[in-house]
Amino acid sequence: MELISYPVDMAANPLVGIRSGGDVYVRGYEGSEIQVAIRDRRLVRMDNESSGVWVVIKDNAIVSVPTGLRVQLEKVGGDGLVSDL
Repeated sequence: MELISYPVDMAANPLVGIRSGGDVYVRGYEGSEIQVAIRDRRLVRMDNESSGVWVVIKDNAIVSVPTGLRVQLEKVGGDGLVSDL
């Protein structure tokens, strides 16, 4: 698995939206980046939109989000699990 990290402006307290085409496990952690563990980095992208930061995933992945940020699972194509937010 590859680990991809995206810096987050914690002061802006953005909404982190997740759209996944496969299974996704979202967990909170003490950090300042959104981290995505996925088998191929070409299967994930991050979009900055006016509504927040969107993580778009085309495979199964583990997403680590800084604790305290707002998270919205918009679409999950498989199983979804959320913990420690």
